[in-house]
Amino acid sequence: MKGGVIMGRVSMPQGRGSQLHNRREYEKIGKPIPDNIDVSKSSENITLVDKDIREAYREIFGEALLQYNKKQKRADRRIDDYYEHIAKSKNGEKLFYEDIIQWGKKDDFDSPQTRERAKEALRVYASTFTQRNPNLRLIGAYLHMDEASPHLHIDYVPVAHGYSRGLSVRNSLDKAMKEMGFIPEKESRKNNATKLWKDNERAYFGEICRSIGLEIETERKSERKSLTVDEYKQARDEMVGEIEQELSDLKEELEIAEIQVNNMQELTTVYEQEADKAQENALEARQSLLTVQGDINTLMEQKNALQGEIEALEGIQNILQDKIAGLKDTAAAVLLRVQERLDHTLRSVSERTRNEFTAAWAATKDISIEQALKPKRKEQER
Repeated sequence: MKGGVIMGRVSMPQGRGSQLHNRREYEKIGKPIPDNIDVSKSSENITLVDKDIREAYREIFGEALLQYNKKQKRADRRIDDYYEHIAKSKNGEKLFYEDIIQWGKKDDFDSPQTRERAKEALRVYASTFTQRNPNLRLIGAYLHMDEASPHLHIDYVPVAHGYSRGLSVRNSLDKAMKEMGFIPEKESRKNNATKLWKDNERAYFGEICRSIGLEIETERKSERKSLTVDEYKQARDEMVGEIEQELSDLKEELEIAEIQVNNMQELTTVYEQEADKAQENALEARQSLLTVQGDINTLMEQKNALQGEIEALEGIQNILQDKIAGLKDTAAAVLLRVQERLDHTLRSVSERTRNEFTAAWAATKDISIEQALKPKRKEQER
């Protein structure tokens, strides 16, 4: 505090990008809410941007990926999904990056008015982020008011252009920063494009804070010998706060991993039970198949037996047919001989007698064997 005016420092540490933390989705997965979150103030949180990252990747890199794959003659060089490609990359790219920006520390927010001013400054900063940073595609902006101090989580995908080989548009943080003009004169680990960009963002946010009545503490070089006791304590508190935040994020990620492991174990148990059931069903099906096979064998045996009987009956039928044919031939021969003898006899008698006999012979042809035998039976009965 200086002359009764609260002086706050602008900070912008890198975040871990925990969507569970950003979206406050602890209860959805049955996870307890961390102690550093005051649920009575969670209604004051604002989700300014919240995009599905896979959909964002299709929008950003989809056309470049399509053109790249069209040029590939070998199937193994094609990239099916750029999101998965980056997720599995060993070149150091991240799917997205997160920075946490805030004014002041927890002791600076005793006044509700100060909290509201910080909230408004963060909202304005987020609303101008895309216009100011065309190479950083904003996928998440989460303003949190339910922790020790108001702060904003900014999640973005870096987009770089102009590649002559591979995809023409790619995920590259360093190249994206340099495309926006942040090019260090003597580049080093401590002096790079991202550092220049962060310095610019902190300065911009500081101007927003000043415009709504939040004073900015002048930043000093972080040489320990130049710090007063109070400055050292403040720096220490900020470092501890950042470390605690990282530890909290790590703890959340660990708990999420444990939940995922438990879910996998449960799924494994379910799959094993289904596999056992499937094996039982397979054994039952095999037993049913053996039973059906046995029934089929029995029916085949019965069929073969019936076939033998049918063949035997067909043989008997053939024999009977032959006998019937022989009897017919014999009868025809007898009738022929009788007719010849009759004709011979008739030639030796008179015409009248021949006519009478012929008529009688013709009548006998219509008499059945049973009728012909009746006179003899009557004689026998007498």
